[in-house]
Amino acid sequence: SERSVAPQRRLLLILMTAVGFVLLIACANVGGLLLSRSTRRSGQMALHKTLGASRGQILRQLLVESALLASVACLLGGAVAFVAVRSFAARLVPCQLGCIPYWIEWTPDGRVLAFLVLTGLAASLLCGVAPALQVSGHDPNDVLRQTGRTGRTTRTMRYWTNGLVAAEIALTLVLLVGTGLMARSFVALYRATGAVDGTGLLTFAMRFNGSDSTEARRALLRAVEDRLAAMPELSASTLASVRPLEGGAERWLEIDGHPRGEPLPPRVTYVTIGDDYFETLGVRLLAGRPLGPLDGEPGRQSTIVNQRFVDVHFPDEDPLGQRLRLSNPRAPADHPPPWITIVGVSASVRQRSHDYEAEPVVYFPFRGDPGAGAAAIVRPRVDAGPVVSRIREEIAQLDRDLPLFRPMPLEEAMAVSRTRQRVLMTVLGLFAGLALILASVGVYGVTAHAVAQQTREVGIRMALGAPRARVVWGFMRRSMAPVAVGLALGAAGAVITGRVLSGLLVRTSATDPFTFLVCATFVALVALSACLVSARHATSTDPVSVLRST
Repeated sequence: SERSVAPQRRLLLILMTAVGFVLLIACANVGGLLLSRSTRRSGQMALHKTLGASRGQILRQLLVESALLASVACLLGGAVAFVAVRSFAARLVPCQLGCIPYWIEWTPDGRVLAFLVLTGLAASLLCGVAPALQVSGHDPNDVLRQTGRTGRTTRTMRYWTNGLVAAEIALTLVLLVGTGLMARSFVALYRATGAVDGTGLLTFAMRFNGSDSTEARRALLRAVEDRLAAMPELSASTLASVRPLEGGAERWLEIDGHPRGEPLPPRVTYVTIGDDYFETLGVRLLAGRPLGPLDGEPGRQSTIVNQRFVDVHFPDEDPLGQRLRLSNPRAPADHPPPWITIVGVSASVRQRSHDYEAEPVVYFPFRGDPGAGAAAIVRPRVDAGPVVSRIREEIAQLDRDLPLFRPMPLEEAMAVSRTRQRVLMTVLGLFAGLALILASVGVYGVTAHAVAQQTREVGIRMALGAPRARVVWGFMRRSMAPVAVGLALGAAGAVITGRVLSGLLVRTSATDPFTFLVCATFVALVALSACLVSARHATSTDPVSVLRST
């Protein structure tokens, strides 16, 4: 539905942008290689024009060659993509819940194939037009006079190749920075939920009959809690309206003795829990006492808030004993809700996986608000399989119509909540690695071609006694100029990318200097290595043999 798809549009847009970046890098790479190839074939094309071939015929020949290359690449790429998608989907969805939204299909269909074919044809035209125009526009007499002598490329050709190298470097840096930001955000997300020890915990969900009264649901939850606590197979158990990282209800907050928020009161996350919730999860109480069996009953409206709540609303006050009033913004009550008293403060546990900071949370005993369902969290003493069967038997004795669904380890349930960051980081990492490989090949290919065009010059310089290191440095200086331009453009693009990703980052700045520095240094080292290898290869040739062959 529209409501299910809308939150994912930004994620899909980011992934499509990354795909476009990789495609542009590949086009720049192929375009640079075709430009290099067209320079070597300039003599052949000049001979064709001298024999009567028109410029249109030469253009058509070169474009057909590009289209044939694109067709073969589309076939090979489609086969590799089909295998890669199947493998990626198998690795990404190992959990019982299904880590990917149901509306995403990981099977290529006719639309994907049509998109692949059209993209390949468009890329072939984009990559083949510039070299074809460049070669077909040369004066054949000038080309034939220069062939076999200096072999130097024209200034226009150098501008084209340098521009393509700069574009490759810029796009690669943008992808690497985006991946780096997501990786740091993912690590921060795991650290942020470190207050919860999910090891050895099992969880499942229950959903009540909509016709049950509030008192009936309250009695059933109390009975379920007592049954779980009495099971010898369990060392700890509790109930909660939602698990960590699964969100929570929103409530308007009013604090006794504090000014009311204008125009709307502040919102907090609201979670109903059982008495042993914090003990079962291994979350420390920083102040006050845990909830007792009478909390939540009429006249005993007590609650526990997290440390983030205290930092926001009681930075200079003792929160214990303070009174709160929570109202549902979606269902305003006919009369004001009751005041509830803070009796404890817990460590902050993140309820929403995508928030920058752990949000203020109010934990209320389920006896005061049983809700429409609950999640049970238990710590088994034995294997999970037999425990789940025993729990089902115990619950069936209370209510045979009460279903238990989605039993899984708590760690897995929390991992599902991190799916969006994990998927984005994985896919961006694959794209960034592919972009880095393409950019390295492109820089090396263009640099090697530039060096090959100046082989005679290298031979003359070395024959006259020029040190090898000076010749290598000369090539490095000319080759690294477009790389520096690409790094500058890529840094600017990475800043924009960071702002686009800001809504998906956790405790990570969109302009994190460490990520920018590491990615820029890595790209620069890769480009430097490519330039150095090609330059050293040229200077390792015997200058005498070079002069004899020119």
